[in-house]
Order: sequence, then structure tokens, then C-alpha cells
Amino acid sequence: MKDKDFYPMLLSLMNTTIEWVAITADESNLDKTTRDLRDNNNFNLHGDNERNPFTPALLIAASYIYFLYPHESSKSERLSDDYFNDFEIIQGEKKNMAGRLRNSLSHGRFKFCADNIIEFSDENVNSKDKNKNQIVFRIGFIKFGKFIGQCLSKNM
Repeated sequence: MKDKDFYPMLLSLMNTTIEWVAITADESNLDKTTRDLRDNNNFNLHGDNERNPFTPALLIAASYIYFLYPHESSKSERLSDDYFNDFEIIQGEKKNMAGRLRNSLSHGRFKFCADNIIEFSDENVNSKDKNKNQIVFRIGFIKFGKFIGQCLSKNM
């Protein structure tokens, strides 16, 4: 998928997720079940379509909240590399993974691949040998959701 095709798709997914959050937060919906909200608003919570609010876009938003905001606003606690056991390293070495994930997110170096895989990459642009300091790693959508959940619960 080319970048020009990717960004409109990502925005569409984010809009669906934001719409779901707004509907579930609306006070007039407090007495309704998830099923009622889903059916009355044409959401598909278990499908793989544009009306499913639980998408990789939601995970990217959650990872921005966890990895980028604290880093930019104050000194954030670093996760040990042991937290990253479910990530598959394609290229590079498993070192400073929290920083590498943060950089990948902040510079937009991630992509959604087939089979609900999210692939991240990072490179040290100040390094003389860019190949030596480059990393590519990936994780499945479900495992990434669990990973973000663990990160959030670790610091709550």
C-alpha cells in the first residue's frame, strides 16, 4: 500500500474509532448495552471492515498516548526490553526497544501489513553506518493490543 493510499484509510479508521468513543460516552446511551449501540449505529465489532472501531488505528492512537506524550512532556519511565518478547525482530538487534518504538511512531515509520501485522522501523540518522543502527520489528494486531494494555496497566 502506498503512502497516498494509507493515510486516508488510517483517517477513516480513526474517525470510526472516535465515533464509537463519542457514542459510548454520550449520556443518553448510558443505559444501553454494547450490542444495542453496535446494532443501532451500524458498527461491526467482530468484523474486519470500516465500521469496526477496534482497528490498528486505535492501537496506534493508544501507543502515541503511552510512548510519545510522556516522553515529550516529562521524563518517562523506560520499559525493559523484556516487555518486547512478542515482537519479531526482522532486522537489527533487540536493544532499547521502547525508544525505538517511540521513534518509529513519532516519525511515522510504521505500516499495516497483511494478516493484521504492524511493522515498525527506526534508524539512527546521526550514525555513520545507517544499516548497522537500523531496526525493523513487527507484531500482530491482537498481541500489540495486549502489549499496550500491559504498558498502560503497568503505570496506572
